[in-house]
Order: sequence, then C-alpha cells, then structure tokens
Amino acid sequence: MAKIHGHGGVIKVGGASGQSVGNLQSWNLDEQGAATEGYSMGESWADNEVTVKKWSGSAEAYFDPSDAGQIGLDVGDVVDLHFYPGGDASGGHFRSGQAVVTGTPLSANKDGWVAITFNFAGKGALTKGTVA
Repeated sequence: MAKIHGHGGVIKVGGASGQSVGNLQSWNLDEQGAATEGYSMGESWADNEVTVKKWSGSAEAYFDPSDAGQIGLDVGDVVDLHFYPGGDASGGHFRSGQAVVTGTPLSANKDGWVAITFNFAGKGALTKGTVA
C-alpha cells in the first residue's frame, strides 16, 4: 500500500498556479453526503442514499501578514483552493474546489509562534485529480 507523508502538503489559493499558503502546518478536508432514509411498512431494514454532498475544512499556518497565500484568505472571500496531500510535484494527487472563507481565528501563547487558522466551506463540487 502506498503511503503519503504529510510533511510535503500544500494548499494553493487561486488555482493550480496560485499562491501557496506560507508557513503551513496542517490542513483538513471533510467531504460529506446527506443521507436520506427510506423504507416501507413491514420492511426490517432501512435503505439510505446520499442526496446532497458538501465539503468544508480548515488550514493552520504560522501567521505572516506579508504572505501572499495568507493575504488571499479573508472572511467572506470566495477562492479557488487546491489541496495537495503530499506536495504538488508531477504525479501527485490533489483535491480542488471553490470555497468561501468562513473564519480566520488567530492564536498565540508565550512559548510559541502566532498561528492563524483558515476555515472554509465549499461552494459546489470538490474534484479529484493528478498533477500533470
């Protein structure tokens, strides 16, 4: 089984040739489907089907107010995002889609770097592909 190490992960804002989010520490992507249950009287088992799909996620980075990738992620912005789990080299896998930025909380503590989290919700389909 092939494994992908997360240390090479990348998020690009503005499409495949867009700006990478600098100082990226982690990201997550959650694709879901709403299940509709159906059954008739006398049946012993329910039947479920996915009707509507949606996706959302977040990314955490060390805060850099001059980073072009981070600057492009303000609350309310609608952006094209590309997610590369193991990096954006040829042959790598990615997910992409348009999303709205729903939050940008900052956090700091006395013993570490200031961090920023970017929360987003998908606007339409999340697509899967391979880097050319």
